[in-house]
Amino acid sequence: MSFLLTLGTTAQFFPARDFNFQASESSSKEYEQKRIGALSKFLSGECTVLVCSAEAAIQRTIPRDELKKRTFSLSVGDEISTKEVTSRLVAAGYTFCEMVEGAGQFSLRGGILDIFPSNCDLPVRIEFWGDEIDSLSQFDILSQRRKDTVNRVFISPCEEILFESNEIFAEKIEELIKNIRGKNSAKVKEALQKDADNLRCITAISVCPFIKKHIAK
Repeated sequence: MSFLLTLGTTAQFFPARDFNFQASESSSKEYEQKRIGALSKFLSGECTVLVCSAEAAIQRTIPRDELKKRTFSLSVGDEISTKEVTSRLVAAGYTFCEMVEGAGQFSLRGGILDIFPSNCDLPVRIEFWGDEIDSLSQFDILSQRRKDTVNRVFISPCEEILFESNEIFAEKIEELIKNIRGKNSAKVKEALQKDADNLRCITAISVCPFIKKHIAK
């Protein structure tokens, strides 16, 4: 990659996806987010070359049109409600939490919205004045203190597989369950149903209280 940089190109490393075949709610999405970050920079023109292994090149990823659809930008002075922004974040795979501690998370406290875009090195704090974005600034994830101000931030998806909602995803899994046959089908169906139930649980626990507390009017 260093050689490409000396030729005047802007290169970005595109890693292979890190597969985890054991169910774990705390599975890291680091490599997935790095892949999307690289694709986002290539799509926006920030880099002209993607450097990857043969393994990474043949792995499926989010379609180009879907990546464009789920990517959006926010600028100082934009007229947009916190409800609209948070709805877009959820559709892009972001998770609501009380305090942002890693990429792919967002939090809302009154008129202050914190986001850690998967394509950025630092999280961003957005301050609203009503439905207008009053300021944008990066902040330190440890101290939670604001750093440099910015005029615009691009937010790309944080997952390669996206559905309109967790409920739709759960329904797709349950459709698959109906067609499973074979010797170990009972165990497979049980595991898949647990995944579907977990998706609905995530929606009920994380998104619904958030909507009730910060969005619903």
